[in-house]
Amino acid sequence: MRQRVGVENMQWKLVSVAVLVRAGLEPRQYVLLMCSVLHTIHDGFTSAMYLLLPLIAADRGLSYAQVGLLKTLISGGQSLFQLPGGMVAERLGERRMLAMGLTTLSAAFFLLGSAGTFAIVATFCLLIGVGASLQHPLSSSLVSRAYEEQGRRTAMGTYNFAGDVGKVAFPALLSGLILIFGWQGSVQLLGGVGLAAALLVWMGGKAQPRVDRPIAEETGQTPMRRGWGIMDRKRFVGLVAVGLLDESGRTVLLTFVPFLLAQKGATPEQLGLLFTLIFAGGACGKFVCGPLAERFGPIPMVVATELLTGFAILALIPLPLTAALALLPLLGVVLNGTSSVLYATVADLVTPEMRARGYGLFYMLYQGAGMVAPVLYGWFSDAAGLPGAMILLGLLTMGAAPMAVLLRERPTVAPRV
Repeated sequence: MRQRVGVENMQWKLVSVAVLVRAGLEPRQYVLLMCSVLHTIHDGFTSAMYLLLPLIAADRGLSYAQVGLLKTLISGGQSLFQLPGGMVAERLGERRMLAMGLTTLSAAFFLLGSAGTFAIVATFCLLIGVGASLQHPLSSSLVSRAYEEQGRRTAMGTYNFAGDVGKVAFPALLSGLILIFGWQGSVQLLGGVGLAAALLVWMGGKAQPRVDRPIAEETGQTPMRRGWGIMDRKRFVGLVAVGLLDESGRTVLLTFVPFLLAQKGATPEQLGLLFTLIFAGGACGKFVCGPLAERFGPIPMVVATELLTGFAILALIPLPLTAALALLPLLGVVLNGTSSVLYATVADLVTPEMRARGYGLFYMLYQGAGMVAPVLYGWFSDAAGLPGAMILLGLLTMGAAPMAVLLRERPTVAPRV
């Protein structure tokens, strides 16, 4: 009986916290705040994996190809479950699905610390990707609907900025925890925090069950359950094409740049600093590029960020360690700045009532590049050397710049697919 009363008291306190957080905020501000916090946690966990991969590789004696396979499993889980998650959320609600995703992600991260073999590590990496797959399409759908009338690109930039806060904070926090508890104990501690946050989201959803779709009634539109709601197929295909090169460049660089700097003599502490510098720059890039795209348009921003990203990747190869570390914040700005522009453009091409599955489709294809590219570049690195793979990566990333012309606006038409 006492245990039951204690559980009920804990649930009441969690609901009270959610209500207090919402007090004084407009509905759309609450949606943006909730999604931004979730983005911080999710991206923090997945970005911490970049720091963990070299440590796991050292413990298990893994090759570049095996490291690439682990990253492929994470990205594969994220990619393949984006679309099903978006469609299931149309029935269960975005908030419930977000809580379930965070639970899966946190539990897999927690259990990763006790994984004894490569096969078990690979399984938990896949589950980490599956748990992380729900956040991007569902939160993007919620934020874009909440800011349907105005300020969508700025709101999406703020939401994406929150993700990079997690990318900066979690690797830095994990680096400090590893010095105290080792990497196994550290992931168990962070995993436990994530499970507590998932419970808070679930209980907060029970306290505010109608916040899931705050804009649906205001639009006066009847929900559509067939097709994708894509209003311009050619621009959507162009958007995905640019996204494939952008995402492959980002995931491959983040997977293998620790190994490149390790060859230059970087210590484990400096590798932790590496991700802090990249993600700090990325946070600035996402926060700034959204408003800049509102003013100058998405095409100039995509061209500028992709060209600068490619040049920066090529510059990393000959630079000594100190100069390479100094370049990382600028690289982070342009590496992650493109994504804010691409994410907001999805909302321009998909009808509001179909945003969850529209974003799910985009993220499935977009992050599909992150699923395939690391293992392919891992094989290439084993065969031709890591510097050769970085040269190829820089050149292909610059190839996304001329493809930005595919994002040119056309007259709006009715949904066709």
